[in-house]
Amino acid sequence: MAILLPGTRSGRPVKLRDFVLLTALVGTTAMAAPPALADSLLGTPGNNWQSWTSATLTDQNGIPYWNNGSGDGAQMSVGFCLTAAGRCPQLGAGAPGAIPFWGALGGAADPSFFFHASGNSNAVLHLVIAGNAETNVFGWFETDATGAVIGATHPLFSGVTGQSSAEFSPTLYYGYYLTSAVHGATWYTLSSGNPSDETSDQHFAAFEGPDSYTFWIGAEDRPFSIADQDFNDFIIEVTTQGGSVPEADTWVLVTAGLVVLGACALGRRRNPPARER
Repeated sequence: MAILLPGTRSGRPVKLRDFVLLTALVGTTAMAAPPALADSLLGTPGNNWQSWTSATLTDQNGIPYWNNGSGDGAQMSVGFCLTAAGRCPQLGAGAPGAIPFWGALGGAADPSFFFHASGNSNAVLHLVIAGNAETNVFGWFETDATGAVIGATHPLFSGVTGQSSAEFSPTLYYGYYLTSAVHGATWYTLSSGNPSDETSDQHFAAFEGPDSYTFWIGAEDRPFSIADQDFNDFIIEVTTQGGSVPEADTWVLVTAGLVVLGACALGRRRNPPARER
């Protein structure tokens, strides 16, 4: 069967070897295209992604800051849940393991962090252990490039106890919040927006997924004056779905492939092969 491409004369098909050449070039450019973009976490200078191991969880001594004894039972903090260990095996094979958390060296919390968006995101609510699950609301809020402004809030999960998902398109800069109707308070990843007695208390623990396109968020839904600080009340996985466009050199390679193909076709027309007798 003849394979016809634009610019070829009707009835004069392009040979398969030329088509394979073009396909190879286009395939190479596809591999050269950049991967999907990932959201970036922006926090207080001096904080960064910190490593930990399952052995870290044994003491439940508040190091890192999210590793405390849980009112839900022993070995139930967010760390046990992420590793499907202790008394929190619920995530099972879907548990991401001991992925890095955002904070200070030594395990202290960063009181204020937010995110720089790259495109649409998809949030999956994996686990709710909160006793106030039916009244809690988890969502994202608008901020500016400095993280100093808290704008409108946008709920993602409200009064749910099972697994759920929500796709959302945040503003360029955004953070997460949790509202507890029972306690009449809203807590933000930018703790400056918290009630006046908790403006230095971080109610969220952020973890970096193993593929760098994913964040896991654990939340504490009680005021710190009565909280167990196990950060397992809501456990949410957020995956970035921002795409990317081909870079300039991709189109250069495509053009080069078309030029080579055209040159091959032109050469055959000018120097037709000798016919066999």
